[in-house]
Amino acid sequence: MKKIVIISILLLLLLAVPLFSEAAGMELSVFVPESLYLHNEGSVAITSGLSTSLGMGKFIEIPIGFDYCKLHGLMVEGATVNGTAVTATKPWFIADNFLPYAKLQLNLPIGPVILSAFGGGAVSWNATLTPLGSFAADDLAAAGEYAGFSQLSASARFGYGWLAGASFGVNIDPVTISIFGEYRSITSPLEMTAAFSTGPAGDLTTQNTVDSTNASLKMRGFAAGIGGSFAF
Repeated sequence: MKKIVIISILLLLLLAVPLFSEAAGMELSVFVPESLYLHNEGSVAITSGLSTSLGMGKFIEIPIGFDYCKLHGLMVEGATVNGTAVTATKPWFIADNFLPYAKLQLNLPIGPVILSAFGGGAVSWNATLTPLGSFAADDLAAAGEYAGFSQLSASARFGYGWLAGASFGVNIDPVTISIFGEYRSITSPLEMTAAFSTGPAGDLTTQNTVDSTNASLKMRGFAAGIGGSFAF
Protein backbone atom coordinates (compact mmCIF):
# COMPACT_ATOMS: atom_id res chain seq x y z
CA MET A 1 0.00 0.00 0.00
CA LYS A 2 2.82 2.39 0.89
CA LYS A 3 4.48 1.77 -2.49
CA ILE A 4 1.22 2.47 -4.36
CA VAL A 5 0.73 5.79 -2.53
CA ILE A 6 4.30 6.96 -3.24
CA ILE A 7 4.08 6.01 -6.92
CA SER A 8 0.69 7.71 -7.30
CA ILE A 9 1.92 10.98 -5.76
CA LEU A 10 5.00 11.09 -7.99
CA LEU A 11 2.99 10.36 -11.13
CA LEU A 12 0.47 13.09 -10.28
CA LEU A 13 3.31 15.57 -9.78
CA LEU A 14 4.83 14.61 -13.13
CA LEU A 15 1.49 15.20 -14.86
CA ALA A 16 0.78 18.51 -13.10
CA VAL A 17 4.17 20.19 -13.11
CA PRO A 18 4.15 21.48 -16.75
CA LEU A 19 1.26 23.79 -15.79
CA PHE A 20 3.28 25.55 -13.10
CA SER A 21 6.94 25.09 -14.01
CA GLU A 22 9.38 27.99 -14.03
CA ALA A 23 12.41 26.27 -15.58
CA ALA A 24 13.24 23.30 -17.78
CA GLY A 25 16.53 21.50 -18.19
CA MET A 26 18.48 18.40 -19.03
CA GLU A 27 21.41 16.55 -17.52
CA LEU A 28 24.06 13.97 -18.29
CA SER A 29 25.69 11.92 -15.56
CA VAL A 30 27.45 8.69 -14.69
CA PHE A 31 26.01 6.23 -12.19
CA VAL A 32 28.42 4.05 -10.22
CA PRO A 33 26.51 1.06 -8.76
CA GLU A 34 27.26 -0.32 -5.33
CA SER A 35 28.17 -3.64 -6.94
CA LEU A 36 31.14 -2.02 -8.67
CA TYR A 37 32.82 -0.33 -5.70
CA LEU A 38 31.98 -3.08 -3.14
CA HIS A 39 32.34 -6.25 -5.24
CA ASN A 40 34.21 -5.09 -8.37
CA GLU A 41 31.30 -6.33 -10.49
CA GLY A 42 28.97 -4.46 -12.86
CA SER A 43 29.84 -1.30 -14.74
CA VAL A 44 29.38 2.45 -14.78
CA ALA A 45 26.17 3.56 -16.52
CA ILE A 46 25.69 6.71 -18.58
CA THR A 47 22.50 8.44 -17.46
CA SER A 48 20.56 11.11 -19.34
CA GLY A 49 17.55 13.00 -18.09
CA LEU A 50 15.01 15.77 -18.49
CA SER A 51 13.60 17.90 -15.70
CA THR A 52 11.54 20.91 -14.82
CA SER A 53 11.11 22.76 -11.55
CA LEU A 54 8.63 24.72 -9.50
CA GLY A 55 10.16 27.86 -8.00
CA MET A 56 9.20 28.98 -4.49
CA GLY A 57 11.35 32.08 -4.22
CA LYS A 58 15.12 32.16 -4.57
CA PHE A 59 15.81 29.65 -1.82
CA ILE A 60 13.41 26.75 -2.43
CA GLU A 61 12.40 24.84 -5.55
CA ILE A 62 10.89 21.48 -6.44
CA PRO A 63 12.71 19.74 -9.31
CA ILE A 64 10.69 17.03 -11.06
CA GLY A 65 11.88 14.87 -13.94
CA PHE A 66 13.17 11.49 -15.00
CA ASP A 67 16.47 9.78 -15.82
CA TYR A 68 17.23 6.86 -18.12
CA CYS A 69 20.16 4.45 -18.13
CA LYS A 70 21.04 0.89 -19.13
CA LEU A 71 21.95 -0.38 -15.71
CA HIS A 72 24.45 -3.19 -15.15
CA GLY A 73 24.60 -3.29 -11.38
CA LEU A 74 21.32 -4.62 -9.98
CA MET A 75 22.04 -6.69 -6.89
CA VAL A 76 19.54 -9.22 -5.53
CA GLU A 77 18.64 -9.52 -1.86
CA GLY A 78 16.27 -11.92 -0.10
CA ALA A 79 16.38 -14.83 -2.55
CA THR A 80 16.78 -18.39 -1.28
CA VAL A 81 17.94 -21.64 -2.94
CA ASN A 82 16.39 -24.81 -1.52
CA GLY A 83 15.46 -22.81 1.58
CA THR A 84 18.94 -21.35 2.15
CA ALA A 85 19.54 -17.61 1.84
CA VAL A 86 21.74 -16.52 -1.05
CA THR A 87 24.30 -13.72 -0.66
CA ALA A 88 24.73 -12.07 -4.04
CA THR A 89 28.29 -11.08 -4.89
CA LYS A 90 27.60 -9.79 -8.41
CA PRO A 91 24.69 -8.34 -10.42
CA TRP A 92 22.11 -10.84 -11.64
CA PHE A 93 20.38 -8.62 -14.22
CA ILE A 94 20.79 -5.75 -16.69
CA ALA A 95 17.87 -3.34 -16.99
CA ASP A 96 16.69 -0.49 -19.17
CA ASN A 97 15.76 1.73 -16.25
CA PHE A 98 13.59 4.85 -16.15
CA LEU A 99 13.64 6.81 -12.90
CA PRO A 100 10.94 9.50 -12.43
CA TYR A 101 11.62 11.63 -9.34
CA ALA A 102 10.51 14.62 -7.31
CA LYS A 103 12.88 16.51 -5.00
CA LEU A 104 12.88 19.35 -2.51
CA GLN A 105 15.89 21.57 -3.20
CA LEU A 106 17.30 24.29 -0.94
CA ASN A 107 19.39 26.98 -2.67
CA LEU A 108 21.96 29.42 -1.33
CA PRO A 109 22.62 32.08 -4.02
CA ILE A 110 25.93 33.96 -3.70
CA GLY A 111 25.98 36.39 -6.59
CA PRO A 112 25.91 34.30 -9.78
CA VAL A 113 26.90 31.16 -7.82
CA ILE A 114 24.24 28.84 -6.41
CA LEU A 115 24.96 26.18 -3.79
CA SER A 116 22.19 23.62 -3.41
CA ALA A 117 21.24 20.57 -1.36
CA PHE A 118 18.35 18.31 -2.26
CA GLY A 119 16.53 15.11 -1.43
CA GLY A 120 13.40 13.35 -2.55
CA GLY A 121 11.62 10.24 -3.75
CA ALA A 122 11.82 8.25 -6.97
CA VAL A 123 9.88 5.58 -8.84
CA SER A 124 11.85 2.94 -10.72
CA TRP A 125 10.54 1.34 -13.92
CA ASN A 126 12.62 -1.46 -15.41
CA ALA A 127 11.33 -1.49 -18.99
CA THR A 128 13.45 -4.58 -19.69
CA LEU A 129 15.17 -7.05 -17.37
CA THR A 130 17.83 -9.31 -18.86
CA PRO A 131 19.43 -12.05 -16.71
CA LEU A 132 23.20 -12.45 -16.61
CA GLY A 133 23.71 -16.20 -16.88
CA SER A 134 27.17 -16.07 -15.34
CA PHE A 135 25.84 -15.25 -11.86
CA ALA A 136 24.74 -18.89 -11.37
CA ALA A 137 28.27 -20.26 -11.13
CA ASP A 138 29.38 -17.52 -8.74
CA ASP A 139 26.38 -17.13 -6.41
CA LEU A 140 24.35 -20.34 -6.74
CA ALA A 141 26.86 -23.18 -7.20
CA ALA A 142 29.20 -24.51 -4.53
CA ALA A 143 32.90 -23.78 -4.85
CA GLY A 144 34.44 -25.79 -7.68
CA GLU A 145 31.08 -26.77 -9.16
CA TYR A 146 29.21 -25.64 -12.25
CA ALA A 147 25.60 -24.54 -12.69
CA GLY A 148 23.15 -24.51 -15.55
CA PHE A 149 19.57 -23.20 -15.71
CA SER A 150 16.70 -25.30 -17.01
CA GLN A 151 14.21 -22.51 -16.28
CA LEU A 152 14.69 -18.80 -15.65
CA SER A 153 12.20 -15.96 -15.84
CA ALA A 154 12.08 -12.74 -13.87
CA SER A 155 10.14 -9.52 -13.54
CA ALA A 156 10.76 -6.45 -11.41
CA ARG A 157 8.84 -3.73 -13.24
CA PHE A 158 8.28 -1.12 -10.57
CA GLY A 159 10.07 -0.03 -7.43
CA TYR A 160 10.57 3.03 -5.32
CA GLY A 161 13.15 4.67 -3.07
CA TRP A 162 14.99 7.88 -2.29
CA LEU A 163 17.86 10.03 -3.47
CA ALA A 164 19.83 12.91 -1.97
CA GLY A 165 22.76 15.09 -2.95
CA ALA A 166 24.18 18.55 -3.59
CA SER A 167 25.10 20.76 -6.53
CA PHE A 168 27.20 23.78 -7.47
CA GLY A 169 25.81 26.05 -10.16
CA VAL A 170 26.50 29.29 -12.01
CA ASN A 171 23.62 31.44 -13.21
CA ILE A 172 23.79 33.76 -16.21
CA ASP A 173 20.14 34.70 -16.75
CA PRO A 174 18.18 32.88 -18.01
CA VAL A 175 20.58 29.90 -18.07
CA THR A 176 22.01 27.97 -15.11
CA ILE A 177 24.81 25.40 -15.48
CA SER A 178 25.52 23.11 -12.53
CA ILE A 179 27.54 20.09 -11.50
CA PHE A 180 26.02 17.69 -8.99
CA GLY A 181 26.46 14.50 -7.04
CA GLU A 182 23.82 12.31 -5.43
CA TYR A 183 23.26 8.97 -3.78
CA ARG A 184 20.38 6.72 -4.91
CA SER A 185 18.73 3.85 -3.06
CA ILE A 186 15.90 2.16 -4.99
CA THR A 187 14.19 -1.18 -4.25
CA SER A 188 12.15 -3.19 -6.79
CA PRO A 189 10.29 -6.34 -5.68
CA LEU A 190 11.54 -9.31 -7.72
CA GLU A 191 9.34 -12.06 -9.09
CA MET A 192 11.63 -14.84 -10.25
CA THR A 193 11.04 -18.43 -11.31
CA ALA A 194 14.25 -20.42 -11.65
CA ALA A 195 15.39 -24.02 -11.63
CA PHE A 196 18.98 -25.09 -12.17
CA SER A 197 21.35 -28.03 -11.83
CA THR A 198 24.75 -28.05 -10.16
CA GLY A 199 27.68 -30.42 -9.95
CA PRO A 200 31.09 -31.17 -11.48
CA ALA A 201 31.70 -30.43 -15.15
CA GLY A 202 29.64 -32.81 -17.29
CA ASP A 203 27.65 -34.13 -14.31
CA LEU A 204 25.14 -31.44 -13.30
CA THR A 205 22.79 -33.76 -11.45
CA THR A 206 21.81 -31.84 -8.31
CA GLN A 207 18.45 -30.11 -8.84
CA ASN A 208 17.81 -26.74 -7.23
CA THR A 209 15.06 -24.12 -7.17
CA VAL A 210 15.15 -20.40 -6.40
CA ASP A 211 12.49 -18.88 -4.13
CA SER A 212 11.98 -15.15 -4.69
CA THR A 213 9.05 -14.62 -2.28
CA ASN A 214 11.02 -12.05 -0.27
CA ALA A 215 13.51 -11.07 -2.99
CA SER A 216 14.16 -7.61 -4.38
CA LEU A 217 16.47 -5.81 -6.78
CA LYS A 218 18.63 -3.09 -5.25
CA MET A 219 19.69 -0.08 -7.29
CA ARG A 220 22.15 1.65 -4.99
CA GLY A 221 25.10 3.86 -5.77
CA PHE A 222 26.41 7.31 -6.60
CA ALA A 223 25.71 9.57 -9.56
CA ALA A 224 27.72 12.60 -10.64
CA GLY A 225 27.15 14.81 -13.64
CA ILE A 226 26.41 18.16 -15.24
CA GLY A 227 23.09 19.79 -15.96
CA GLY A 228 21.69 22.90 -17.55
CA SER A 229 18.36 24.70 -17.14
CA PHE A 230 16.54 27.57 -18.81
CA ALA A 231 14.26 29.84 -16.77
CA PHE A 232 11.00 30.99 -18.35
